[in-house]
Amino acid sequence: MAAQHIGSQGPPARPLRRARYIGVETWNTFKDEVYERYIVQDHSLEKIMNDYRMEYSFPATKKQWKDQLGRWQYRKRLNKEDAAFILFLFEEAARHGVSRRVFVNQSEKTEEDILAYVRKSSLVGSREELLEYLDHDERSPYITWVDEDRELQQQPQEDMPMWQPVDNIEPDFAHSQPDEDDDSHANRPSFELLVDYEELPPVGDVHSIPSDSSAEEEGSSPMGQTREDNALDSTPNRHEPGPPPDVQGSSMGGIRAQLFPPEIPNNAMAQGIDTQRLNGLLSNSPLQANLSPEDLGTTIDAMFGLMEAVGCDAEDQWRVTRFLRLCCAAAIYGGQNFDAKRKESITEAVGIFRELLTLNPWDSVTTLNNMFALLNMYGHRVVIHDILKATKAMTDNVADSFGHTYLIRVVQSVLNFMLRIPETGSKAEYNLDELAEMEELADHSFENHAGFALSATYIHAWGLLEMKRYPEALKKLSDRRAECEEAFDYGQFQTICWIATLARAYAMNDKNRAAVNTYRDVAGRIFRIFTPSHPQYCDSIYRLACFDKRVIDESQDRESQQRGWLSVARTMQRTLAWRAEELGRVNPQTIQNFKALRKVLMKLERASETTTFDEVLMTELS
Repeated sequence: MAAQHIGSQGPPARPLRRARYIGVETWNTFKDEVYERYIVQDHSLEKIMNDYRMEYSFPATKKQWKDQLGRWQYRKRLNKEDAAFILFLFEEAARHGVSRRVFVNQSEKTEEDILAYVRKSSLVGSREELLEYLDHDERSPYITWVDEDRELQQQPQEDMPMWQPVDNIEPDFAHSQPDEDDDSHANRPSFELLVDYEELPPVGDVHSIPSDSSAEEEGSSPMGQTREDNALDSTPNRHEPGPPPDVQGSSMGGIRAQLFPPEIPNNAMAQGIDTQRLNGLLSNSPLQANLSPEDLGTTIDAMFGLMEAVGCDAEDQWRVTRFLRLCCAAAIYGGQNFDAKRKESITEAVGIFRELLTLNPWDSVTTLNNMFALLNMYGHRVVIHDILKATKAMTDNVADSFGHTYLIRVVQSVLNFMLRIPETGSKAEYNLDELAEMEELADHSFENHAGFALSATYIHAWGLLEMKRYPEALKKLSDRRAECEEAFDYGQFQTICWIATLARAYAMNDKNRAAVNTYRDVAGRIFRIFTPSHPQYCDSIYRLACFDKRVIDESQDRESQQRGWLSVARTMQRTLAWRAEELGRVNPQTIQNFKALRKVLMKLERASETTTFDEVLMTELS
């Protein structure tokens, strides 16, 4: 496998070019950039296509670009529906004696502009005809208006459409995070490189799993997905809250640990599974298989294998495994544009989850966590949301007839929380009161099921981190770490998840050395559990570099800082090459890795904002 040679000296080999599907999540990774270039800077579509082809090797055709701009409603010229709505706004304002200004993509439009549109249009002959195209259900989100003669109405008047005016004509995604080069930490002490990346096993080398990992330093005793709240250069979209590192790439199992019995070392390899093909199909930017739905189903069964349930415990494990496999199948079918099979897989997965909820409900929350982590690892978000939405609908339907009232309330709260995680780049708001009530309910009602109660605590801590309640999250995760280790054992995915989130909490509280040491413990556990051909393995190396970079950035010793950045850059280059080959160049995880590496290279004065994907990947870092 080509990816196995990524860890060698010198620049990695150029990844193979193969046709891949472009997922919604990948497009949304570029959404803000495209708005800035296409609307604000007024670049032509041809220029943007060429720039993205050069910078990211982005393969979209002109038709795909036009279709996507239409979905985002990025329009430089008015269409008749937009013109009708703007005319309606002016007429409505005149009826109420209001002086109103209307903006389209931050550019002001007057009533005369609309009348000029009518005069030039071959589709409408008068303002009355134009108003026939008024659609009260849909309009461009980039049409905003402000009334100057009185306070803005928070609720529309009776004859107004059910849309609220806004007092800020800047689009929501105009908010930016602080410059990562802010020198507010300039007086921190010099750093020493906490991770020797040259000693890490090569990504993709299945014979190089380390056998041990030290966890005795600060913040890592054995019992110990955005914005500025995840300043690890590892967020797919800086305007997107995203899940913490434990879900994006450092936790809760995955195919290797959950779709196959974890007690069998390197089980995926031992069963002869083509992991490169599996990664290629399960990626959010998948290889196109050119198979019929039936043949693809046969391929999925062959890759995942078939399990037989023997005894109660085996049946419970079978349900968890079957649920996860069906979720993976839904992602694969969706990537090949087999929508009917995708929906069928989701429906079957929800049916299995209902059985699990009825017969072994204590695994329900950890199973949802694992599903989220597994699919997000491959760059998915939309299919996760669809699975959660269908699961929530089923759970609500059975709630009244369910015997464990308190338990079902906990599961519903978890689903509510996960469904609030945005599919795209908007800011989410989480109900912390609901999460606190959920945790208290789980603690007091299920004392004999510590794992279930701790899973609720983990979800609450995750919400606290997302809402920037960093000290509370750190205390909660740190205080109950010993309980987690006891309940889930050393190498279980929930333990890994917990400690990875604890590392993030240390980082968000500016305890960067503790964060590195804690995540180093996580990486050691991951190296034991996952094969190097699994995205989890690659991601753990990448995130360890991200955590260490935070310490390096604080250094006052320029020479040691340069050495540290160079070591981090080498590691990120290895993980970028692996992801480009296995997951695809336009997978959100790959793009995130590319942007993080380019920033490090800019610190080393070896790149600029215009340095392309190929140039970053082939940079000599000796």
